[in-house]
Amino acid sequence: MQVRLTRIQHTAMPPFGRRENTEHQRHQLRRRFGQVFYWRGGGEVDFVVTRGREAIPVQVSLSGKQARHERALDSFYEAHPQSAEAIFISRANFYDSIESLAG
Repeated sequence: MQVRLTRIQHTAMPPFGRRENTEHQRHQLRRRFGQVFYWRGGGEVDFVVTRGREAIPVQVSLSGKQARHERALDSFYEAHPQSAEAIFISRANFYDSIESLAG
């Protein structure tokens, strides 16, 4: 399976508050996985990391899982059906979620 994703370089970040949170999460994912990607299609997946040849979508929301996240993941799985189950990260479960990716 070839996964086509876009590597995160430096992008414009959301307004104050969310920016620091997003940067921290990206930094933690980079420490664990090396490269961090994002995906845009029928929505946006905040981060995508790879474990071997497996893509793992990661959605981040301070307010928890929302319908727009589900729609984006549905589109992502249409494009990448062999991908792993998505991880949802919120303020409350950040470190536990990052650890669950270590698998």
